[in-house]
Amino acid sequence: VEVNITAPPKVKVLFPESYEIYNTTTLNVTWYAEDNSGHIDMTRIYVDGEYWVTLWGDNFSKELTMAEGLHNITIVVFDEAGKSAMDSVYNFRLDVTPPKITLISPKNETTIHNSTINFVWNLSDASGVVKVEYALDDSSFQQLPIKESYQLTFYNLTDGLHHLKIYVEDIAGNKKLYSIAVNVQEPPRLFILNPENYSKIYYWDVNLTWKAWDNSRVVKFVVYFLEHEERIDVAEDEQDKTWTISLASIYGNPLDDGSFTVYIKAWDEVGNTATYSIHFTIVAAPWFEKIGVYHPI
Repeated sequence: VEVNITAPPKVKVLFPESYEIYNTTTLNVTWYAEDNSGHIDMTRIYVDGEYWVTLWGDNFSKELTMAEGLHNITIVVFDEAGKSAMDSVYNFRLDVTPPKITLISPKNETTIHNSTINFVWNLSDASGVVKVEYALDDSSFQQLPIKESYQLTFYNLTDGLHHLKIYVEDIAGNKKLYSIAVNVQEPPRLFILNPENYSKIYYWDVNLTWKAWDNSRVVKFVVYFLEHEERIDVAEDEQDKTWTISLASIYGNPLDDGSFTVYIKAWDEVGNTATYSIHFTIVAAPWFEKIGVYHPI
C-alpha cells in the first residue's frame, strides 16, 4: 500500500454547529481529525478570529467558556511535517438570558386612582421569543401572540392590590416570570341629577338628587349646605339607589333668594373619598310660596 506522506491532514468540527443556539456559555468543542502519519501533532483553536489555545497530540475536544452572543470557531490542525488543515463553524449563539420586558406603564408598585388599567410593555430577546402568556391575579394564564410591543387593558378592577404576571420563554429555553403590582384606589363617582349646575330655581326648596358608583362599595355620604350637614349611611343593597334630600330640610328653613353651593362627599369601604359640588340660584321666591299657599307647576 502506497501512503502519500505529503498530503495535509483532515479536520471537521463536530460541535458546535453553525447558526445553532445554545443555552450555555461553556461548550465542549469537539472535532474529528486524521493524518496519513497516523496522528496529529498540534491543534490551534481560534474564537472569533482570535487565537485561543494550543493543544498537542491527538486531542479532539476542548471545553471553552465564552461570553453570550454570536461566535465563530476555527480549528487548525498540523501534522509533524508542518502541513495544516482547518475547519470552521459560524454564527452560533450562546444565550443564557431570558427575554426582557421593558415596562412602559404603569410603574410597578404604584397606586392608580382608576379602575381601568392599561398595561403597556416592550419585549426583546437576543435569540427570539417563542412563548408569551399573562394572568391577572389568580386567573389562569392566557397566551399572547409574539410581537415587540404589547398593550393589555383591564376594566372595573376592585380597590386593592392587583398583580399582572407575564411569562416569557425564548428559543434557547430561557424563561422568566415577571410580576407587575398595582394598587387600585379609585374614589367613588357621583352623578348629580338635580338641580343642574348654575341653574335658576323659582321655589323656596331644592330637592338634591344624585346617584353614586364605586368599584368596591359606597358606605356613606355627607351633604354640606349653609354650614349644616347631613350624614347618610349606605347599605350594601342600596348601591344602585337614587338619593334625594331636601336642602330646606337640612337648612331648617325655606331658602331665601340668592346663590348657593351644596357639596356632597362620598366614602367607599376602603376609605377613598370624593367631593362634588353644585351651584344654583333661588330667584323670586315670594313669601306666600314659602308658606305653601302657591306651588308653581
